Amino acid sequence: MIIIQLILIFYVFNDNTFDIQKQQQQLNLKLNYNGIVTDKFIDKFEHSWPVIVLKNEKKIYVPENIYNKIKIKDSIFKKKESLVLMVLRGSQLIKLPY
Repeated sequence: MIIIQLILIFYVFNDNTFDIQKQQQQLNLKLNYNGIVTDKFIDKFEHSWPVIVLKNEKKIYVPENIYNKIKIKDSIFKKKESLVLMVLRGSQLIKLPY
């Protein structure tokens, strides 16, 4: 009986995590932004979501895989309906998939 309960808990937790990620991905499709990264932090008040801040003070919530690769002073570009973030670091152009 305990094994069945553990399996159900695991299934519900994984399913909810996937739903949240899918919802965030759908929101990211609608976004269009570009600018220079001036700050990055983990927003503890928003379920510990990673945030990057652009020079115009716009805050962008990003997945952890992107957050870990972005550096302060990077120039970033994302087109609406795209799940690819372009990063310009010096003369290097980097494509980061959401």
